[in-house]
Amino acid sequence: MAKWITRKDFMKMLGAAGIGYFVGNMVDDLAEKANETSQPAKPDKDSRGFIHAKEDFGVSGNGLFDDTAKLQAAFNEAAQSGLMLYVPKGTYKHTSPLFADGNDFRMFGDGTQTVFKPTYSNADAIVIGNRSNTSMRGSGSKPSGWAKDFAVIGPAPKPNTKSTGIKLNGMRQFRVENTYVSNFDIGYDLINNCFGSSFHNIRALWAGLNVGVNLRTGLQSGNDIQFYNAWLGGEIAAVHISGDGGGYQFWGGQFGNAEKAANSKVPDDQRGVVILGKDYHTNKLGGVANVTVEGVDIENFKYGWAFRAFYEVDLSLRGLGVYANDTKNFPRGFLKMDNAGASNISMLRVPVKGKYAGSRLIEVNGQQSGFCINEIECKYAVTLGGKMQNGGSMLVQSRIQQGQAMYRDDGTSKLLLDNVMLRPRGGRLELSADWGKTWKEIATK
Repeated sequence: MAKWITRKDFMKMLGAAGIGYFVGNMVDDLAEKANETSQPAKPDKDSRGFIHAKEDFGVSGNGLFDDTAKLQAAFNEAAQSGLMLYVPKGTYKHTSPLFADGNDFRMFGDGTQTVFKPTYSNADAIVIGNRSNTSMRGSGSKPSGWAKDFAVIGPAPKPNTKSTGIKLNGMRQFRVENTYVSNFDIGYDLINNCFGSSFHNIRALWAGLNVGVNLRTGLQSGNDIQFYNAWLGGEIAAVHISGDGGGYQFWGGQFGNAEKAANSKVPDDQRGVVILGKDYHTNKLGGVANVTVEGVDIENFKYGWAFRAFYEVDLSLRGLGVYANDTKNFPRGFLKMDNAGASNISMLRVPVKGKYAGSRLIEVNGQQSGFCINEIECKYAVTLGGKMQNGGSMLVQSRIQQGQAMYRDDGTSKLLLDNVMLRPRGGRLELSADWGKTWKEIATK
């Protein structure tokens, strides 16, 4: 038969130590329950107003684990819900392209401390817009969001696979800001009419890319696309503009190119910091309209040309600083044009300095009667083929016969009209028809 014990006897059996342990556990349990009821609930995406990639989807960002599936889930949620996606600092390994398949996508990180790190070189890293290469969807006539404050770095430089770090697909008036791309064939690419899109303070690293920005034929990229303070480079071109398109403006920043690979098959004469009128993917040629480059420094460029046009172009260059400062691998010159046709080129306040391998700063081939090239307030101080030359007009230096220039050198204002030069001298006007070798006074009566 069981024997019942009293409370007094039970306490005697526990002793002082047992009583303390028993009471202590009761106090801890009560405190834990009180804490659970008093702490606020962890905020979710709806209460905080944006999606947190780590907190809401559990991405690791440690550079070791494969975050592909969780990142894609976060991208999908942001594209479908319209909420902003925040990807905090970390290195995000992914093994296949990430798609933001929506019409209003907004994503931000913690600057270059947020790094997307694909493990492959044969495909794009991030595609914003349509998942497939079609124009069936897109943002229509509406602004379509933005992506900013992150880096995309591939596994190896210049893979020659037409892969892209950041690609826009059918996104109208999309904004890319404070991003950094390296180790792809192409840094930034646009397809299926991304008209009105803009890029701000972007960087495409010289040594890691073949092409910094690729702008495609006609409505493939779209028009009215603007770049502000873009630092762009690539072994072949910082900016590669295909034919049968146009409407591109570049304001400020710096362009250049990098050392060419030992196995490169692109001739030096086909390279340019800015290439116009040739498709990077197909090599198809075509005209380019309405391209403006203003306030850009073109520095540390090698082998080819600052500007290389393969077909008729409409190009405005204003307030550039052009300096070929490499000590070993000299570029060919400033501008070369083939199939120039009825091109219209305007150069305003473009000083050119440095060492060049060619004999002329400008070469023009295939121009027609409507061809026009204007030069105002430009000058050069260069070494061409080992010989130092200074002057006020690149057109005069290069003997371009279908151009107009207004400039000043030798302490005198001068004017070039095709192959005829004019200058004032002692209150009289003089003319030269042999590029300034001899001058004759023009009779005024």
